[in-house]
Amino acid sequence: MNKLIYILCILLSIANGFITNDSGSKSGIEPGNSCQNSYSTTLTIPFSQQFENIPQVIIILTRWTLYYGSTEFKLQITSTTTSNFQVQISCPHTQVFYVYFNWYAIDDQRVQVINQFNFANPVTQTFSHHNPNALYGFISPISFGGNGLIDCNLQITSITKTTVTVGLSGQAGKIENLKQIGYQIILGIQEVFDILSIQTTALYNSGNNNLQANKWLLTPIVAVTNPPNDSIRLWIKYTTTSTTISYNIETWGYPYSPNTHNKIWMSYAINEQFTKMLLLTVRISQKFDKSSITSPSIQLQMPQINESYSSNGVYTATFDQSQTPVQMNVQMKCFNGKKIKSLFSKCNNCPENKNYLFSHFCHSNINQISYFAKFTPTKQAHNEIKITISDSEINIAHVVYNQIKTEAQILNILLINA
Repeated sequence: MNKLIYILCILLSIANGFITNDSGSKSGIEPGNSCQNSYSTTLTIPFSQQFENIPQVIIILTRWTLYYGSTEFKLQITSTTTSNFQVQISCPHTQVFYVYFNWYAIDDQRVQVINQFNFANPVTQTFSHHNPNALYGFISPISFGGNGLIDCNLQITSITKTTVTVGLSGQAGKIENLKQIGYQIILGIQEVFDILSIQTTALYNSGNNNLQANKWLLTPIVAVTNPPNDSIRLWIKYTTTSTTISYNIETWGYPYSPNTHNKIWMSYAINEQFTKMLLLTVRISQKFDKSSITSPSIQLQMPQINESYSSNGVYTATFDQSQTPVQMNVQMKCFNGKKIKSLFSKCNNCPENKNYLFSHFCHSNINQISYFAKFTPTKQAHNEIKITISDSEINIAHVVYNQIKTEAQILNILLINA
């Protein structure tokens, strides 16, 4: 059923004339540009068709130079719309002769691209990310600046439900000469990536690789060092037939720059679907509690993550995939002449009666109604929820990342007039 829903969504997008992925290549800088002494250019790159939502854009360098004197090129995506994106490239100092790149655009919230453009005086750094199940990924360096011979290696050193750390390392005496590096972090769910790391010290030929349906072959160079007393010059050349793709990593006219690249098959048509969690059980308690007079109108306790909320506002919380069923305990203050309506999610695909509905009346002998609910996730995954509390209502939504991000209501409790 979930796969059918995915196919229907894709067919609907096609019927409306929208695309969900695109790719291409661009020669950003060539010798005729005289990219030096603060030269800057902005490239507007159109998509082949229009996206319904603004996509995320991935850059993979395919040809670039970095002289061992004081040289630098900067590259950043300055804007993205549903029809095009813009890339700015600049050369602050001595001339840079080549900057070529491939680009890949994707409209899918199971993938997240984090940009760290033109990072001066780079160090290891930790970033926040929003999808708790995006626990796989890679780095794509997209700009460099140095003063002397450099040796650098970028890699993801850890990914948690909320953060990703990018480590920067290199040979002592050379890593210090790296003055700027820009990069993108590309994260996704497990299905998205198949990654192999390949280290080369001589010209590299991949041999023929069978094309894979609905996947891109990406080859970011993630570690590089100068050849002895010479400049970095690297060029990735691709050859594609109807059934295969191959690539060479070369230099031109000068010694080869030892490097490490990742060979990545990245899915751009993702099958795995996530759905909201469903009510497993709920126990409802009604009582008169003298202490309730001074307690907050609404209280939410989530014992598995040791969190509680009672003030008006919007909050987020994340449950580990091992924390199942998910427990949520809600206490509602009840006033004479009022009633409390409650809703709990029942199913995902049923055509009607998708929720359990309850009503409880308040009177002089009942001033507090408590709900002890347990929800079961529909698959093993980390679960993010959004909590909204007002004077008389609490709403809890399960934040679900698929091709689009949705907030699916799983609990709502409301105090109203009887």
